[in-house]
Amino acid sequence: MDRRAGAMQPMHIFDTFSAFMRSTNEAANLFDLNLVLAHTARELGYDYFALTHHVDWRRRVPGAVRLHNYPEAWVQFFDSSGLGGADPVQRASERAGFGFRWRRIGDFIPLSDQDRQIFTLAEEHGIGDGFTVPFHLPGEHMGSCSFAVRPGRAMVAPNLLLAQLIGLYAFDVARRLLDPHLLAMPPRAPLLTNREAEIARLVAAGKSNKEAGRMLGISPHTARQHVSESFGKLGVHDRAALTYRALRSGEISYAQVPI
Repeated sequence: MDRRAGAMQPMHIFDTFSAFMRSTNEAANLFDLNLVLAHTARELGYDYFALTHHVDWRRRVPGAVRLHNYPEAWVQFFDSSGLGGADPVQRASERAGFGFRWRRIGDFIPLSDQDRQIFTLAEEHGIGDGFTVPFHLPGEHMGSCSFAVRPGRAMVAPNLLLAQLIGLYAFDVARRLLDPHLLAMPPRAPLLTNREAEIARLVAAGKSNKEAGRMLGISPHTARQHVSESFGKLGVHDRAALTYRALRSGEISYAQVPI
């Protein structure tokens, strides 16, 4: 068992995560959640955290969340350079299924000279090594929760699993504090019409053409026609693939699928 200073023992990990859950569940808004994350990051031995959707922050994006305590000069540079969704940490997290150290980013994406320059600039702004937890839900903006230390500081390895749990839970809490209808991803003009998207949501909920038609006040034949049109537009051939492609492409989101 690692007894180094700062290394958390299993029971301490459980206690810390339980305390984090209680604090976040009491958060009334995103400002409260930001304070909880800042406190928890310090407890884990990190200097910084950033919970963010991967969007271009130079424009207004409905439903996009960003909470952080990064140096303001770095945030201004990041935004003015249009790095939201484009910087190597965020690009790597979109290819990863689990949290990763920044030194392993090359395992997920090829690093360009520009990527290396971004890391150099981040270090000049006081940001050294880090650990990023990906957060992916089909039909919503991709996101991640990162924890970072100042240059020259080492991260405590036993805390990485706890950072994984906290990052995922924090992002889920942030989603709950938002209007769920704002979370749908609008990356481009939709392929489906409004009525076709309505049908696709009902298909995703397991409704038949007859059931969908009854719920929307149209005939089963008309519902079937809308499904067929959606097949062609999304390049699929069955209802399961329609559900997957519509969610994955952002034509519909989980929050819009009726229970």
